[in-house]
Amino acid sequence: MPLSSAGDRQCSLVQIVTVDMLRASDPDPAEEVTARPGPNRLARGLSLIVGCYGRGLQLAGEAPEGGWRIEPIAPDARNVSHALWSARHRKLYAVREEDEGAIDVIAPDEGWQVLASISTEGSKPCHCALDASEGFLAVANYGSGDAVVFSLDPDGMPMPGPWKHEGSGHGVDPDRQDAPHAHWLGFSPDQGWLVQTDLGVDLVRAFRFSSARGMHGEVRPALRAPGGSGPRWMHFGLAGADAALVSELDSTLSLLSWTDGELYEWDRQSTRGTTGGSNLAGHLAVNGAGNRIYVTNRGDDTIALFSVRNGHLDLMSTVASGGKSPRYLCLIEEHEMLLVGHEDGGPVTLFDLSGAEPRRTGQIDIERVAWIGRRPR
Repeated sequence: MPLSSAGDRQCSLVQIVTVDMLRASDPDPAEEVTARPGPNRLARGLSLIVGCYGRGLQLAGEAPEGGWRIEPIAPDARNVSHALWSARHRKLYAVREEDEGAIDVIAPDEGWQVLASISTEGSKPCHCALDASEGFLAVANYGSGDAVVFSLDPDGMPMPGPWKHEGSGHGVDPDRQDAPHAHWLGFSPDQGWLVQTDLGVDLVRAFRFSSARGMHGEVRPALRAPGGSGPRWMHFGLAGADAALVSELDSTLSLLSWTDGELYEWDRQSTRGTTGGSNLAGHLAVNGAGNRIYVTNRGDDTIALFSVRNGHLDLMSTVASGGKSPRYLCLIEEHEMLLVGHEDGGPVTLFDLSGAEPRRTGQIDIERVAWIGRRPR
């Protein structure tokens, strides 16, 4: 997701179908699932799109009886591990995480039709990002360890001949770091760099970029992470710091400063409230003020809440996520709500954020979730 957008601070911005349209569509009851209601239900008119392994994309909206109505959309989209919405082009770009990776270009205004499936020229892509002009689409291929950047034509379709950087090397963990594994990428706040985490070689790279010229060719190591840490996911824009980084393999959260293609670590803390057993840190979500960070722990199956004060992290609490292997967080601040998607078992869980710590209030029965998105009214 482009880091300059409001969508990265909360949930990805995507086109939705309203509740009234859901009622009118009258989906096949065999395909409809009603989730358990809770006191912190989604506000009327607000809908979610959920990307799943196996099931593709699901649309969830408030049902008349008070639960959730769920229906599949864009049936040709598969194994959606990440997606993002282009307001300029009115298209949804959905990553297809398969051995032969692809980006599905979806038109919500045309009945969620998949207009094209474009090869990412690599395997198992897991993240994508748009620059601020929405003229370039970047993709991280986790399996093959490379970053790819497409120019978009005036209609928002990826053009042939993308720029590509192939990673090299390995890390210290023979099971998880035998080769490069690009996991996240995004554009710097000044749009002068494309930044990419490489879980496989403990490195964050920076590639020179401009919206006028695209990729310039300059590549530099922005941050050499501790050996075996596995940098996974980043976010720019915090209170008292420039960026946050979640490292998967050592379950840590770092605060970073950013200066023209270089990152420096200020603080680093464990994401775990306990020390026993194995765990992998996953996703993070940051509030609009930049002083609260939520992080998923897969293994502990918890959500960690950090405060950011004077450039330092304070672990305030950890709460059970309500499922197995929480992979994705969707923060909806105007409703004081956090949604948690689980990839290995369990529903999408809803948490009320109005108190001192997240409090579980409901769930939506969709499993194997990799991504959750919304569009504000």
